[in-house]
Amino acid sequence: MFRIAFFFIWLTIFTFPWQNLVITGFGTISRIVGVLSIVFSFLYILLSGKIKKIKFYYGFIFLFIIWVGISYFWSANPTASYVYFSQLVQLFVLIWMLYEFSNTEKSYYSLLFAYVLGCFISSGNTVYNYLTSTDIYANRWVADGFNANYLAYTLTLALPIAWYLYKNGYRPKLNLLYIPIGIYSTVLTGSRTAFIGLVIFLMFLCWQFIKKKFRYKKRIIFLFLLLSPYLYSKIPTQSINRLMTITSELTTGDLNNRSYIWNYAIGTLREVNVFFGGGAGSFPISAHNVYLGLIVELGIIGLLFYAGIILINAGMVKRMNNDDKWLWTLMLSMWFIYSNMATIENEKMTWFIFGMIPVCYYLRNRDFKRKNKYSLG
Repeated sequence: MFRIAFFFIWLTIFTFPWQNLVITGFGTISRIVGVLSIVFSFLYILLSGKIKKIKFYYGFIFLFIIWVGISYFWSANPTASYVYFSQLVQLFVLIWMLYEFSNTEKSYYSLLFAYVLGCFISSGNTVYNYLTSTDIYANRWVADGFNANYLAYTLTLALPIAWYLYKNGYRPKLNLLYIPIGIYSTVLTGSRTAFIGLVIFLMFLCWQFIKKKFRYKKRIIFLFLLLSPYLYSKIPTQSINRLMTITSELTTGDLNNRSYIWNYAIGTLREVNVFFGGGAGSFPISAHNVYLGLIVELGIIGLLFYAGIILINAGMVKRMNNDDKWLWTLMLSMWFIYSNMATIENEKMTWFIFGMIPVCYYLRNRDFKRKNKYSLG
């Protein structure tokens, strides 16, 4: 039963990067697999009679979710608050399952690889749409059913994971293959914010090439130098022109209307209780900023809860060693950039990060591995 439950958890992570594929009459493929993973996970726990000790981190997240649920009672949009709350409950169950079923280094690597493997599908669909001239957005190419920016965030977050798994010898060929594919498909989306994250990853990769030792280092550098001009020649002019506007947008532009939305959100603060907010999901449009959206909808209290979740994750990363620390520092840094330009506090990519950091931390913690089970009997 454990293997069946883990298999469906793995499948759930695998479907994250292409979650918008819909099966008529059932919903998204990600939702279907997610329900099955929950069912088999609870069956395993009931049959085995054991469960891991719940750490403070998960209790803190639970309190945040309770606060989100309570906001329903003063929400300006109760329906939206209920949807927001139910999404968070599902995501919380997911990160708990990651914690409960990741008992070995192999299972930890396997879950990370599931995310990378899923990104192959979205990347391939993006490239296919470009090659077939399927211009879903104006001069931007994306996988079917995706927002260009959110897809780009998803794809770029897989890049550090792919490099990390390559260096640790887990499915090295496939992980190495994803890097040029992920970079190319990200550029096709034309997402300027994601491109900043991509530059951060490439700077990190260059530092690794210079300072670190790893298998086939010279060959990889040679292939990187060989592929770069070729991939650049295949990038459409429209994508390059859009990405070249990053500096002007940051200095003199309105960040694609984000500044107007932020001003509107700040104005909304005068109409709601600053400590309690207007209720989860009550802001009528995307705030395009996690922290501004949280304070408008959940007040200072909700913002402090969410900031606490981020700080606990950062604290766990700080106590990690070597490659683990580099991976999750890079992931949190890229996510932080995206969180200032998009409303991603309840997105699956966000909670995948919030779920895998403690998995890594507790897996490496010897005291945790000595005694970490409660008996239900």
